[in-house]
Formats: sequence, structure tokens, C-alpha cells
Amino acid sequence: MLSRPGRFGRSVRDTDILGENFLGFYLVGSFAMGAWNPLTSDLDFLVVVQSPLNAAEDTALQNFHAALARTELGGRLEGEYLDLANLRRKNFALRIGTVRDGVYHPGYPCQLSANNILCLIQYGRCILGRPVAQLGVEVTVQEFKQAAYEMLQEDQEELATTTDFAARASLLINIPGLWLRFCLARYRLGPG
Repeated sequence: MLSRPGRFGRSVRDTDILGENFLGFYLVGSFAMGAWNPLTSDLDFLVVVQSPLNAAEDTALQNFHAALARTELGGRLEGEYLDLANLRRKNFALRIGTVRDGVYHPGYPCQLSANNILCLIQYGRCILGRPVAQLGVEVTVQEFKQAAYEMLQEDQEELATTTDFAARASLLINIPGLWLRFCLARYRLGPG
């Protein structure tokens, strides 16, 4: 499974799309956390770049993702292209290159939040480029608490609206696991 995302990362890095601007390709979300369902899950990713994407890179990424979306894996990609400085500052009130349902959208409102960064730090899988630990991204105790709260809110909202039995069962199983991870991480981080 990892060889296919690895080819995606190498394609972005080695072609004229990003070249030297490429820093890393990371899998996050359900895949990184071990809850990925190959039949139903999307594949969440983050590509970290040295500097914000320019118009030529945006155009090249639109073409690249248009071709990739015709494949099973490419049509399930969901992710962002974000420069390292804004990632470190957690500056998410900006427009960046974003992939939704396999389609690349330049200048799309950033969909990242502290809970995505927490997932990157704790579970993110570096497929190509700098290891996550070398990105210099941190989450404060307060940001961690907020991220855990947001994740629980999202699960609660989904639980209240979904009628699919399997999805409801999965949420009921995962919510206590999230609380356990929250408590263990809080213990490691200390009070605050």
C-alpha cells in the first residue's frame, strides 16, 4: 500500500512540479492512525513545501491531480500543500493548494486545524522527505486540549446524524479510544 503513495510523493518531488520547493509528503488521518478502511476511506495527506506555491506550481499540480484522479487512489486523495513557515505558525487563515475528492484547487481556504497538526505529530507517516520530527512543529497543551475537544465534537455530530449502523458502531468504538489517547498524552504533557 505504501509504495503507491510513495510514487505519488516522488512524482511531486522529482518532476518539474515542485522540485527544490518540496520538503515532505506525509500521510495523516485514518491511515496514519490505523483506522483506514480500504473500501471506504479517503487518503489524507499533507505536502510541506519550503515556500508558498506559485502560479506555475498550482497549474502543474492541477494537471497532475487531474491525471491522478482517474486512478482509484488518486480519486480518494484529500490533502493540502502548505509551506513550512505557515505550518509552524499554525497560520490556517489563508488560501493554499488543496485536494478534495482527488481534484486540486489552488487558493482554497485552508482546511487544517490544530487537530490535524496533532495527528501529524503523533501519527503522521513520512512517505518521502523530512521526518515529521525535523519539521519543528509543536502543539501546546492548550492547543492539544482544543484539538481533542474539536475531534470529540466532530465525532458527536457525526454520531447524531449518521444512520449507517457500521459507521455508528465505529464511532462508538473510536470515541473512548480518543479519550484514552487524550488522557495518555495529557499525562505526558503535564497539566496546563
